[in-house]
Amino acid sequence: MNKKVSVQKILTIVISVLIVSYLAYNAFAYSYSPIDTLKLTEKSDYEETFDFKGLVVRDEEIITGSYSGSVIPLVKDGKRVAKEDDIAVVCSNEEDAADFKELENTKKELERYIALSNNAGIQELDAEKLNSEISSSYKEMMNHICDGVYDEIDESIVNFTEKNAIKQILSEGTIDVSEQISALEAKIKSLESKNLSYSRVTAPSSGYYINSADGYENSVDYNAIKQMDLKQVESAVESKPGEVPSGSLGKLVGSYRWYVIGTADSEYYDRFTGRKRINVNFPDSGIRNVVMDIESVTTEEDKIVIILSCDLMNETFANIRSETIEVVSASGTGYKVPVQAVRFDEENNPGIFVLRGKIINFIKVETLYSDGEYAIVDSPDDASDKITLYDDVIIKGKDIVDGNVIR
Repeated sequence: MNKKVSVQKILTIVISVLIVSYLAYNAFAYSYSPIDTLKLTEKSDYEETFDFKGLVVRDEEIITGSYSGSVIPLVKDGKRVAKEDDIAVVCSNEEDAADFKELENTKKELERYIALSNNAGIQELDAEKLNSEISSSYKEMMNHICDGVYDEIDESIVNFTEKNAIKQILSEGTIDVSEQISALEAKIKSLESKNLSYSRVTAPSSGYYINSADGYENSVDYNAIKQMDLKQVESAVESKPGEVPSGSLGKLVGSYRWYVIGTADSEYYDRFTGRKRINVNFPDSGIRNVVMDIESVTTEEDKIVIILSCDLMNETFANIRSETIEVVSASGTGYKVPVQAVRFDEENNPGIFVLRGKIINFIKVETLYSDGEYAIVDSPDDASDKITLYDDVIIKGKDIVDGNVIR
């Protein structure tokens, strides 16, 4: 009797172990995937670039005079002025200079408040358009703050504030700024009563005004740039700034077109082939995506002589000089995947394997950029089956064949 019970217990244990093992195996088989995948959640931008040391050359004339004291520019760098326009004032002492700056700023503030108080026709404004302008001015203000364009921050803050004040007028019908206007008028009267001592400086000719000189103004003959050879360009790029004349009051840029000159290894020559324009970044100044004309790219010895030009002019462009120049030879947008995810079919077409449901699909791609670790890929324009957002790209695994079903 005991022997029989013992056998039954053994059979029960064996059967229980088999059942548990079977359930465990099925659970493992259900959860286990013989492949690793990467889900495509967004597209990535890429740039293929190379750097060279460059020098910016402009058609510049230093403004000098017999003035002494504190110089206060009246116009922003890069602004176009006509002959005999006021471009600066020279105050005899620091106290007068501080009072003059405060007087000019107060006058500008008064003009803004008067414009706000004169709300005739304000009800005719398009509210939707005004909201759009407020949003744009806010973005502009935040971009200036984030990019460190400090010279533009104050103006963008004022612009944003004014737009919101106009919205208040539109919604409430009025806005009372009479107290502010009275206070500003009194402040102006007080400052003007000091009889500030200063002399006005006028532009000797028309051009773009820049309120400082850096000593590079005469380092290169502007009119002979296109004839410069390798040694001349290398010498100019490596040159040190000259002495700025005493009494300098800034400079005028006569021509709107300015140049970048520099040299690079000859291996980069084909980056310019067949192109009339190219995108350039100035990383030292935080300037990106400047479209420049390719004036000439010539080979000499094992180098190329690069001469680019541009006709954009503003406060930022007016102050770049000796910089690292980043040439963007290719750019675009695609999906970022590990390089091992890019494979080839029987006809040697590049592609990636994508898991859709439980079925493996081979999707043809073109590699837009690769750094050896990751690749930026996208589907060719004429592809019948294309990569889509949220596809599961197969990174590695066994038996990866188009059409296979993962069980």
